[in-house]
Amino acid sequence: MRKIKKALAALAALTVFAVSAVPTNVYAYTDDTDNNLTAEDKAMGETALDLEWYFIENDIDATICIVNITGVGSTSNDGHPRVCNDLIQIRYMHDKDRERIENYIEGMEINSSWIEYRQMDEEDKQIFIRSRIYHFVRDNSLTIEVSYGSDENGMLGVMLKYFLGHEQDKAKAQNYITEKGYDKQTNIYYEFIGDPEADPSSVITDLNEIKTVLDEFISENKLNATTELKDSYVFIDIYDKWYYEESLEPIVKFMTEKHIDQSLIGMSWYKGNDIPGDSNSDGAVDVRDCAYIALMIANGKRADLPYSADYNMDDIVNIRDAAALANDLAGK
Repeated sequence: MRKIKKALAALAALTVFAVSAVPTNVYAYTDDTDNNLTAEDKAMGETALDLEWYFIENDIDATICIVNITGVGSTSNDGHPRVCNDLIQIRYMHDKDRERIENYIEGMEINSSWIEYRQMDEEDKQIFIRSRIYHFVRDNSLTIEVSYGSDENGMLGVMLKYFLGHEQDKAKAQNYITEKGYDKQTNIYYEFIGDPEADPSSVITDLNEIKTVLDEFISENKLNATTELKDSYVFIDIYDKWYYEESLEPIVKFMTEKHIDQSLIGMSWYKGNDIPGDSNSDGAVDVRDCAYIALMIANGKRADLPYSADYNMDDIVNIRDAAALANDLAGK
């Protein structure tokens, strides 16, 4: 099952993984003997993961985009190189970020010959800022949906959707974005979800009542969907991806008209045996999936990973998915 929208209240309840809980050998583990990973390959992979965590913990606007531990050259769909002759590429936003990173690498005695620096271009910034805003929203339990968006002129940027009864969350996110200066780096858009003339006290927040009225609407309109109560929200399951929009649009319109608190709603569609975390599609979720995500990214094959590799459900498959999965597996 592929979850494509999940209530932020539920997302915020997910475990926030700590560096100490992430196995340092996520990159090192492999069943693919053709890769012939050397000790240096494994050390580079571990270093890349440690650097990514350093950026997150110290609020540095940078990310790891390339870890090529096999020497295979390729490019992504957007044309950006995903490999660089066995180098760890660090994409940074500001010169001050690069200076802090260089000081850290020197202090930790990391092999500087492994490192390549590249300042983010406009597309890099948009992707990075969207990810950082998403994690701020999640970590602060804000009821906001973060996605890509554009204005009436087609100018791309980051879209924040906030809901009836949760207007105060917009202000918190807006303050964060302003403090970080992200609104000066890319376009930020806001969209209100709900009836603007509705009295906030009229919002339906009882999960059982929400499920009941949705079930009645779905049945009366013969929509290809069902509902279920799960993790303190109502999940709407749509069973045929080809009819997804056909079923989704009337449901969203109905929820707005009925003043249903849409922050308590999750959406999904079923696609084969899509299991969250099962990145190698072997029907099981284990450490091999962590390694597979890392190795596919390292080999420049991020675009070939299945939907299930987006383990933390932020719509971006990157090293954080491998780390999140490794953390959850370590806690079992």
